[in-house]
Amino acid sequence: MSELPENWTATTLGEISLLEMGQSPDGDATNVTGSGYPLVGGASEFKCGGLTATRFTDQPTKLSEIGDIILCIRATIGKVAVADKIYCLGRGVAGIRPQLVDSDWLRRFLVYSGQALDEAGTGTTFRQIDKATLNNWPLGLPPLPEQRRIVAKLDALLAGVARARKELDRVPSLIAHHKQALLAAAFSGELTREWRGEHPEVWQGARRLHRRTVRRGVPETAHAQDFLHDWIRPPEWRFEHVGSFLLDGSIVDVKDGNHGSNHPKRGDFGATGLPFITAAQLTDDVFNYLDAPKIEGEPLGKLKVGFAEPGDVLLSHKGTVGRAAICTQSCVLSPQTTYYRPNTESFNGAFLRYLFMSPFFQKQLRGVESQTTRNFVPILRQYQLFLLAPSLAEQEFIVRILDEGFSWLNAASAEHELAAKLLPKLEQSILAKAFRGELVPQDPADEPAAVLLARIRTERDGAARPARARKARV
Repeated sequence: MSELPENWTATTLGEISLLEMGQSPDGDATNVTGSGYPLVGGASEFKCGGLTATRFTDQPTKLSEIGDIILCIRATIGKVAVADKIYCLGRGVAGIRPQLVDSDWLRRFLVYSGQALDEAGTGTTFRQIDKATLNNWPLGLPPLPEQRRIVAKLDALLAGVARARKELDRVPSLIAHHKQALLAAAFSGELTREWRGEHPEVWQGARRLHRRTVRRGVPETAHAQDFLHDWIRPPEWRFEHVGSFLLDGSIVDVKDGNHGSNHPKRGDFGATGLPFITAAQLTDDVFNYLDAPKIEGEPLGKLKVGFAEPGDVLLSHKGTVGRAAICTQSCVLSPQTTYYRPNTESFNGAFLRYLFMSPFFQKQLRGVESQTTRNFVPILRQYQLFLLAPSLAEQEFIVRILDEGFSWLNAASAEHELAAKLLPKLEQSILAKAFRGELVPQDPADEPAAVLLARIRTERDGAARPARARKARV
């Protein structure tokens, strides 16, 4: 232990507290009906800084008392809570009863020591801390008044950390909300209202093309009819089914992956070959080829469809429905994914990807997906979904604005992730300063901790140990 401040003294956890190692009751002596004492057996009962028991026993083994510190000592080592009632202590916990030291100070010390306690655990199947290790766990003991000053200062500082964490927890949902708001503005035409006013020659040409377009060969579902009236969009934008865009060649091809007997078997995959893309490889920001299974040779030659090319826009339509990404290298698709191959004279690929991510398209997917064991939008239903097609010039302008907006929001997300990782380090740094004696000033008028420790040793022999097994009164 490093050099301690003046008036502090070196001691151990066993010297300043009474320890009771847990012992689980027989399995047939427990119940879930609430009869008897609540049982704390391990990490699963530690919730949000407190204890939530789901099992009870009429035949308790070791018992805590109200105010005892309960420490998880098995598997997930180091979780800490204060007993708000009498608990039966199972094998995965220990009860710690402070002796003449501030209970909140000792609890904070155990929180600070959590990682070190975990590293000190031994065992194979389940790592755990034994009683000898806990008894001999070293600590620096401050005078009692200083313990209380430390607790007050920690309460103030860690409350600030908690507020910061609460605010940070809101950031991902705020970023997601802003992305959806930006996409909604883009595909309602609001984002480019001024641009269209400045470029009438572009949208007038688009309007003439729109007038010549006829919806052909694709039946409209009741959902589609409703959607026609719900979504506000510029009248000069083309608004058609996927099937209509296919019929006139604005979209060259739409295909999903290999089904049934054409689907590759587990043994067909290896370390090299074409990536086999599932929904797991698609996200709105990154197309992850590296972790995709690979297929080549004879198994690859048996596949009939689903060969995507660079520039195709990929959409997940099974399981996790609605993820979109632009294909950047040749790959083969699983039955969970569909490729859309745009005619570059009609569609900007990045525009189509953003369109798939937008509330305009996502709302349609939610309206037509089959909800069985896994959500699913079959290819025939995809033909009945609507797309929006401004002029290429306006599509490119929309993509430029969305790229800039998403870049800024993604940078904010990265900053959030960094801050979220730093908060636990800040919390641990504050605790470290507290237990090195650097958080609050020492007061020479305080009774030295050595005197307090001597008094603890004197009174220790007469102190009552935590109650052992006794017949429950229920």
